[in-house]
Amino acid sequence: MFTLGLPTKIFASVVQPTFSTLPLSDNMISTVGQAGEVKGEEGYNYVQINNSQTSSSGAVWFKQPINFQTDFSLTMAIYIENTANDSDGIAFVMQSQGLSALADQTGPTLGVWADTEETNPLEKGAIQNGFAIEFDTFYNNSWAGGDKQMDKDLSDSHHIAWAYSGKSASYYSAGGLLRADKVLNHNDVAYVNDLSDGQWHEFTVQYTAITQQLRYIVADFGVDTTLKFDENFMSDPEIFNNAPVYFGFTASNGGYAQEKAISFIDVKGLIDLDLSIKTSVESNTLTDSHTQTITPQIVSTDQTIDYSTTIEYKGSSSITELEKGSEVSIELPKELSVVDNQVLISGEEQKYNREENSLLISLPAIEAGNTYNITFSAKYEEISLNQNVSKNVPVAAVWRGNVYSNEAVAGNTSYFNNYYLIVESWPPTISNQGLYNSLEISEINSVEYRQRRNIYLDIQINDENSTSVALYTSGLLTRGEARDYQINPSLDEVLTTQERVDLEHTFDNFIYEYDTSDLPIANYTIVFYAVDQEGNNSDIYYVCVDFKGIATLDEVPNLGFETLTLNEIYRLKDESGYIYFKYDGHSFDTSELTTEGASNNQKISVTNTSEGTWQLEAVLGDFLEVGTGNLGIKKQGTEILFMTPGTMIPGLTISSESQVIAKQNSSGIPNLSADLQTADIYLRVKVTDTLISGTFQAPLRWTLENSISY
Repeated sequence: MFTLGLPTKIFASVVQPTFSTLPLSDNMISTVGQAGEVKGEEGYNYVQINNSQTSSSGAVWFKQPINFQTDFSLTMAIYIENTANDSDGIAFVMQSQGLSALADQTGPTLGVWADTEETNPLEKGAIQNGFAIEFDTFYNNSWAGGDKQMDKDLSDSHHIAWAYSGKSASYYSAGGLLRADKVLNHNDVAYVNDLSDGQWHEFTVQYTAITQQLRYIVADFGVDTTLKFDENFMSDPEIFNNAPVYFGFTASNGGYAQEKAISFIDVKGLIDLDLSIKTSVESNTLTDSHTQTITPQIVSTDQTIDYSTTIEYKGSSSITELEKGSEVSIELPKELSVVDNQVLISGEEQKYNREENSLLISLPAIEAGNTYNITFSAKYEEISLNQNVSKNVPVAAVWRGNVYSNEAVAGNTSYFNNYYLIVESWPPTISNQGLYNSLEISEINSVEYRQRRNIYLDIQINDENSTSVALYTSGLLTRGEARDYQINPSLDEVLTTQERVDLEHTFDNFIYEYDTSDLPIANYTIVFYAVDQEGNNSDIYYVCVDFKGIATLDEVPNLGFETLTLNEIYRLKDESGYIYFKYDGHSFDTSELTTEGASNNQKISVTNTSEGTWQLEAVLGDFLEVGTGNLGIKKQGTEILFMTPGTMIPGLTISSESQVIAKQNSSGIPNLSADLQTADIYLRVKVTDTLISGTFQAPLRWTLENSISY
């Protein structure tokens, strides 16, 4: 059969949506007037507002009010039957009149607008305190035949526009000789081809709280409109009047009948919550979803990573409680395990499912106005011999909780906005009592060394997964050089390379020795570090050395006295029984002397490079016969006298009792150099009957003491 002329129009009643919808129930919606019950299979639900009855209207209201203090997004769909004669239309409405709200009249009011005839006030009969977006299918522009003039300001029938339903400024009188009809002031009018095409059309409303802007989109008809609410729209008595605001649809039939239906696809924003996630190691933050990762924190595999996900279920939410079963998915790569298989929610253990790269955690019942914390610890367990493996670990949490909440994502798994870096490596470490990996701490705990003593350090190297490590040093640095020092294995000295057959064995200790013979007195720093087979550097370890001076006895005299016969001794002794042996200018052979600093001249020389003062003491020992070691002259009563030249008045006496010969005052010159030949030197011996002939030698012991210990 062939048909000539215009295309045939196909008529069809409301059909079930083919797209997924919210699982509607009587607990979720309230219906008024001709609006029927929930229809369709579960997950493909809809509500029919108008049936085949003329001069009828109805409404469907979502029972949960919306909150204009937060963003929300409503995705819905409308259906208008394809009939020979269109009948008025359908409207999306947000209103604070209540869940039984419906306009007094049917037909041109679409179930939301004011009475069609002139009234006082003009908004009489409308849903008070409302905002509506109309999908109008009938051009009301004639007072004849009862069509009224609600659309007199328009030029065509099928259109989409908005207005405040209960505001008097939304209407004006059309005037007339016999009667005055009412006209609606339409805003942002969009003319469309055919709203009543017997198809479901998706309709989205999005609200941004910070700008008070509402955007509605009907993609099938190319409509995308953004409007800004009045500044005080919530408190305005003609708009929402500070009352709970409900959303839904109204529709009406006039003189013709046309079936209309609506469906809710997605409702986001009735639950207001914030989701955030942090990770840390030993209370040190690795990632924070409030801050984008620029440079990832590095975590070693022997560290435990603590995860903390916070759900702030705000008291401003329209839905104030959720039954158990809401879910949060937390990104966790399969290489990481949950420590003790334990996940806590606000301190209570909770079950979870381990998916390949995430944890899916089911929540207990939660209430608005509370904050819930999901915590667990994770650890990377594997160890690879002589290998490094780096892994970026994204940190993200996704709320899968409820169809009435905006999507909540903390972090971002796609672009690595939040992540940390697990390094499957174990840098070597160095241990020694005087080594520190902080220069400041090393300076506080500096080690003191003195001249004529070498620097010794016993160093132990450790590494968790390497069988070969090399120990490097910078050599001696000034403190300033140490502050600027950076590791450079190509320039630094390799002290030793340690090998071991497996990880069960330890590396041998290494003894570091530095010869200080030619080292100037100063403060030094020695830097050590180790590099393992994989190229991992240890921390820089410092030992700060305070190299200080000492007081030294450089020269002491070795005195030789004249030779006298026994007869001369007895003849020359004075009345007190003493005999004086005069220093004759010669010295003994010093090769057998043990006195440090002994020399063949007759000088006393002391050098002091330390920060202390010194004093020099001397004591004379017994005279023993050279060759036999027999006692010849007892030290008691025997003295060495240093006389002022030509006077025989002793200026200095050295006896068997130790005494101070010279000393440095606190503000005095630190060094001493004295030539004893400027004095007349005598050995005074008490003459006894037991004197025997022979050559005798006595030790003259010099002791240099310092005011500081080292």
